[in-house]
Amino acid sequence: MSEIYDLIVIGAGPGGISAMVEANELCIKNILLLEKTSEHSNTIRHYYKEHKRVDKEWMGQKCDIRGRLPFVDTTKEGYLELVDSMFAKYSINAKFGEEVEKIEKLGGVLEVHSANGHSYLTKNCIIAIGNMGKPNKPNLEIPPKLKGKINFDLNNCVGGESILIVGGGNSAAEYAVDLSENNDVALSYRQTSFTRLNAQNLLHINRAFSHGSVRALLGTNIVGLEEADKKVRVNFAEIAHEEFDRVVFAIGGSTPKEFIKKCKIDIDGSYPIIDIHTHETNIPNLYIIGDLAQKTGGSIGIAINHAVDVVANIAKKL
Repeated sequence: MSEIYDLIVIGAGPGGISAMVEANELCIKNILLLEKTSEHSNTIRHYYKEHKRVDKEWMGQKCDIRGRLPFVDTTKEGYLELVDSMFAKYSINAKFGEEVEKIEKLGGVLEVHSANGHSYLTKNCIIAIGNMGKPNKPNLEIPPKLKGKINFDLNNCVGGESILIVGGGNSAAEYAVDLSENNDVALSYRQTSFTRLNAQNLLHINRAFSHGSVRALLGTNIVGLEEADKKVRVNFAEIAHEEFDRVVFAIGGSTPKEFIKKCKIDIDGSYPIIDIHTHETNIPNLYIIGDLAQKTGGSIGIAINHAVDVVANIAKKL
């Protein structure tokens, strides 16, 4: 007979790590963490620039961290070190490279199916996946010759290039300011002003605009990309085309709607419907925390607190 876990947590971001810490502290021993990538904290590890701040609050969402994960505002490196220490302290039982495709109700338990053909049985399951791990792609045809020059993070960026950053969120602003130290940078955003930046990033990008270290292309829409003598020719609807060595799209992430539908979780548009008090879905003992639990997106602190509440509720039932 297959092993039945007391709790399976899907996703090794802040909410998922918090859930594993809480479960260990509350003596829920038979627990498992499943993560589709090869390491924990994939979004922070790969989409945050070096030394970027990792704060508990976001977009004015005030919260006081509860529970046992000792998280405080820090840097990317400080956060990764903290999570490494939690894995060591609690000997967290995790399987990496295990992407979950769907979750089904099977009698009195839940069956979790992975893309690798594995299945796991559990009494309770927490979905703690976010949006940024799957970045939005532009609705544009990208010529094959340009694929190495069209990016969605900073991993391939080097100094001495002309770079266009596309987007109007915090990541776009941070990318532009950071790259402007060693590159010729422009920022394209379809709106004429920023509405989603935190105060610090708004100050920094406006200062970069005023100093000329980042060129503002606000109110511009990209209608096409072409290869032009080993450069990227960007065609705009409102202004003349320009050529760049590299284009970086920082246009957010998408809700994993198909995954939610496969799990037969009730949805409203692209977002799952959950009990606002317990975070339980229409599937008994299947919970959702973090970004997916809030249509407006959520802060790290809110994801951590969601995990605290849900795991405490599960512990009472076991």
